[in-house]
Amino acid sequence: MHDDHFPPRGRLPASMTIRGVSIEHADGTETFDHNGIVEFLAMRVEEARALRAVPFVTSVLSGRPALRYRTHDVEIPLTADEIAGLVGTELCPTEYVALRGRFGTFFEIHDDFYDPATGGAFQPKGLRTGFEEAEHGPGGP
Repeated sequence: MHDDHFPPRGRLPASMTIRGVSIEHADGTETFDHNGIVEFLAMRVEEARALRAVPFVTSVLSGRPALRYRTHDVEIPLTADEIAGLVGTELCPTEYVALRGRFGTFFEIHDDFYDPATGGAFQPKGLRTGFEEAEHGPGGP
């Protein structure tokens, strides 16, 4: 599943089943399957936004205090809204390129979801919209 030009790299060990996804936060860990995390981020936005960052962990995308997103082969420090962007296949091109550059291609950013040449998302799910509306109200900033 990886792109030969962007092979897996810079990954932290994370032992999980291939179907498992978890979000580590300051108060514990939430564990999901791939459908469950979509439901959590879509239907329980306020609960997801309330997860407290892991102490001394910062997002690889924004540098803000972060949670740890884990799957069977990748562990990425991201904020809750960045996780929504990753899971919802709606990263902006600069975020896509930054993750691919640091971790190589992995399931959430492979070429069924993003154009490898531009970083554009093919079918965003709209999960991030819920985070933006919760923060700024309908219509965004």
